[in-house]
Amino acid sequence: NKDWRAYVDFVNDIVVSGLCDVTLASTRYLQNQVDEQWLIANECAPLLEVQLKLAPPRAVYTPLMARTANKDGMRDVTDSWLSTFVNVATLVGRIDGVEGEGDYLHDVQMDIAVKYSVSNVNKKITVSQRKCEEFRDMFMSYSYLWMDDIEKTFKAWKEENKQEGEDVIDPDPPLSAFDAQIVKFKALEAEIRDLPSTKVFGPFKIDAKPIKQAISTWVSKWRYKFTQHLLDDLVGKIGDLISFVSEASVLLEKDVPDGDKDALIEVMGCLRDVRARTEATDAMFDPLRQTVALLKKFNVQIDDATMQ
Repeated sequence: NKDWRAYVDFVNDIVVSGLCDVTLASTRYLQNQVDEQWLIANECAPLLEVQLKLAPPRAVYTPLMARTANKDGMRDVTDSWLSTFVNVATLVGRIDGVEGEGDYLHDVQMDIAVKYSVSNVNKKITVSQRKCEEFRDMFMSYSYLWMDDIEKTFKAWKEENKQEGEDVIDPDPPLSAFDAQIVKFKALEAEIRDLPSTKVFGPFKIDAKPIKQAISTWVSKWRYKFTQHLLDDLVGKIGDLISFVSEASVLLEKDVPDGDKDALIEVMGCLRDVRARTEATDAMFDPLRQTVALLKKFNVQIDDATMQ
């Protein structure tokens, strides 16, 4: 019956239109929730929160920002929202089908207004996601801190800045070079501290505190390498001097019996060693005092026994 068919088609169009309106109401609401300018203007909180963490060699979002094989990425979440909005069409059986078989999913998916609204949502999410990646790349600019080997880099730096010449007693780089490196890492610590701990891009709120803490720890490791080398060198030289003085004192206080040639030779050898070491020891004290002053400048704790 043509009239019945026309009536069914008429009602069918009403059903499709109604389902499209339902879908559009949801997608348009979501469009506002992912629109950065709308969220700012209306002082609305972002829908999703992610953490930016350091997982060497990369800085990564948790959960991941993109689509993943396990469907647990942020983009998978927003895709599932859109799919849910469209899938409302599967809840209504077709009135023009056989005994209610089929649904209106294809009709809603092919609707121009629905496709346009879904596309707009995806475009805004893509823009926000791109900004999130740019924010992540800002932290990746510090990747040398965890990518470069601290020991190898320090050894290369020492070799490049070593002191040379006939009058040089200690080939280590001058204290001014150590000072410059430690100051550089102290400044880097302040720079990391001043980076934003949270950032909002559209529907995404980023918690950057984990990666800031991780990078600050790496900066501390680099700074520690320079300060600890100075401290170890200071303690080693003072310890060596104390040991020499103690051994020499024991020998010089030793009685030399008449005719004991071996004991006399031992004492004379000790006097020779003391004379030979006097000039180097005298020249050592001023650099040691400067090293102590430099370490105190950076709040490095020095053992009381060493100071005495």
